[in-house]
Amino acid sequence: FTIDAAKYGNVGRFINHSCSPNLYAQNVLYDHDDKRVPHVMLFATKKIPALKELSYDYNYKLNRVLDANGNIKMKKCFCGSRKCTDRLY
Repeated sequence: FTIDAAKYGNVGRFINHSCSPNLYAQNVLYDHDDKRVPHVMLFATKKIPALKELSYDYNYKLNRVLDANGNIKMKKCFCGSRKCTDRLY
């Protein structure tokens, strides 16, 4: 299964990637027991001040995202973190 907010989504689509995130994603089952379709919930990793941007690590692995032809895709990261890897994938 894939999460794709192209047609449907909620406020989670406005939470961006950071190499130093203040949130982490956790799969949670709370209204059914089907492990194939968990709810993805975001939790704070630390106290987040008011008006601070919310972010989480998209957890892409470098050199593992491929295009339709099997070529490695690369996307630059612009998160601005001091720990930035300079690439999302």
